[in-house]
Amino acid sequence: MSNGSFRDANRFAPDLKEETKRSLQAAARFACSTQHRDGYWETPPDPRIFDTAIVSLCLAKTRSGASIAVERARQWLMNAVPQCHDPVVTALEEWLRALALGAEKKPAPNLSSTNRTWSGRVLLVESISVIENCPSSDAAHLLDIVRALRGKKVKQWQRTLLAAAEIIADASLGNSIPRNAVTNLVAEQRTDGGFCLMPSVSALACIALLTANEHEAARNCLTNLLENQCADGTWRYPPFDIWDTALMVRSLRGYRLFDEKSLGAALSFVERTQSDDGGWACKRGLESDNDTTGAALLALAGTAAGRRATSRAVDYLRRVQRDDGLWMTWQSADDVPSPDVTAHVVSAATTHSMTSLDTSRAVRWLVRQYEEAGWTAHWYPTQSYAVREISAAVGIDHKTSRRAAQGLISQQRADGGWPAFDHDSSSSAAATGLALSVLARSKETPDQVLRNAANFLIGNQNDRGTWAGSPLMAGPRPLLNHYPSHTHAFASTGLHDFSKFAFDTERDDALGQL
Repeated sequence: MSNGSFRDANRFAPDLKEETKRSLQAAARFACSTQHRDGYWETPPDPRIFDTAIVSLCLAKTRSGASIAVERARQWLMNAVPQCHDPVVTALEEWLRALALGAEKKPAPNLSSTNRTWSGRVLLVESISVIENCPSSDAAHLLDIVRALRGKKVKQWQRTLLAAAEIIADASLGNSIPRNAVTNLVAEQRTDGGFCLMPSVSALACIALLTANEHEAARNCLTNLLENQCADGTWRYPPFDIWDTALMVRSLRGYRLFDEKSLGAALSFVERTQSDDGGWACKRGLESDNDTTGAALLALAGTAAGRRATSRAVDYLRRVQRDDGLWMTWQSADDVPSPDVTAHVVSAATTHSMTSLDTSRAVRWLVRQYEEAGWTAHWYPTQSYAVREISAAVGIDHKTSRRAAQGLISQQRADGGWPAFDHDSSSSAAATGLALSVLARSKETPDQVLRNAANFLIGNQNDRGTWAGSPLMAGPRPLLNHYPSHTHAFASTGLHDFSKFAFDTERDDALGQL
């Protein structure tokens, strides 16, 4: 470990400095080249079994000329591999894939026995089980789930599932279909025919609409699903323009090329997408959530746009703060306080000097979380993300943050990288970038750890200036998605922080050409 100044540029060999400079410039060029004209970033995630199997199962029930789309989906599903980070997720995707491919029907996985936030998935899976008449399917039980949630505050997409599940359950039991459920379901339909921007939810809604003889609404929903099938036969979880833009700004702001080419338009986009309630949604057209609100404020920190947005944002964050001083992602009955969400709000409040917002209890809670079970994150359940985001809120020099950083050092692999999850056989560019971001700011990190991490990112960057990735973001929890833009932002974050804190080169002296 160096005994000199942490910003001593002589700590690292000149060739590493130049390689880091070239790699970071390539990453910034890629980011600038993928920014949309209106100032935002938005990339669709990789395909997965969950979405495609559910849509193809529902379309196969419509008997409405969707057979070609269903066959294309089945061709993709034949070679698809279930996610393996969670045994319940693996069982769920295996079950859905087998159903979609016409294999022998088996009982649905018992999601009700898990201790996760599964209520929305329980509604969906139980509804699929009833539609498919799987062994152990129970329409009466499905109706009980609907009744238990009725009247409680739920997320937008859960409202759609509640109405659709009620229609499906009552029809299966031979009951008359309640008109209020039909009215509630139709009210959630978007002008493009879909529901909540989620293909799986739209597909179940389509079946419910057909069951209720709402043929025009069903046709519009079917058209939406067919138009949104990808060229490979899949349906994808939605991309998130506001979240992605805040993430990219947070990763590269301060780098000259990015500031010159992209920052202004990105900040303008974030400012104008603030919702009427003072918060931000992860994607335009959805409800505000506390995680994106915190992230958007961090992206706007220190800017005129941020100062203009702060007053309404403080009012929003004060309204949605729990009595114990914490923040959930949404204000729904099944949600729980989230360490990463709470950390983002705390960091935003500190950065924007929100003195009227009490964050002291939240900080103490975050410290206790580490002492009791270590830091975890709900939305990117990889260790380096949790440490990176929570240590920023608690303070990088806080003794708890220092202990967490030392824990990351012990997890570095021989190739210099970090895995997204313990069971992974290979290191992850995203997880490595996040770990490097933490460790570059920690004065107790051995230089060799930083060198190895930087060399891993430099060595694994492709010719386009970005990195390959794997599923990392939860949605819907605990299923995972891989968004290429998130991998790029996290890997860039590591290189950018390494460059700033190791070489004191916060701004590059060459713009380069896009």
